Amino acid sequence: MSKVIPLKDNANYKFSIQLDSKTYILQFLYNTVNTYWTFSISDENETLLLSNIKIVKNFPLTDKYKIEGLPAGDFMCASTTDRITRDSFKNKEATLIYMTEAEIEAIQ
Repeated sequence: MSKVIPLKDNANYKFSIQLDSKTYILQFLYNTVNTYWTFSISDENETLLLSNIKIVKNFPLTDKYKIEGLPAGDFMCASTTDRITRDSFKNKEATLIYMTEAEIEAIQ
C-alpha cells in the first residue's frame, strides 16, 4: 500500500520509517541557494544507501537506482504547482508518496 511521507517545516531533518516491512532513515534537506528539496535514504543502521535525490514533481525519484538494500518501490512527488518550493509541503501543494513495487507494476 502506498504511503504518504510526512515532510516537516524544517530545512534539515531525518526520521525513521517502515517501508516494505523494513526500517529506513530518510533525511530531507532544503537547498536555499538553488531552492530545491533533496532526500537521502539510509538503512536502519544509518548506512547510506542513496543520497541527495532532488525532489521533482510527477517523476519516479529512485527507479533508476538499482542498489542492494533500497526499498523495492519508488518515491514520487505529486504537486498542484509548477515548482516545488520551500513551503510546498507545508502548504499542502505537494505530497511525497512511496509506492510499493506491486503498485508500480499494477499501473505499468
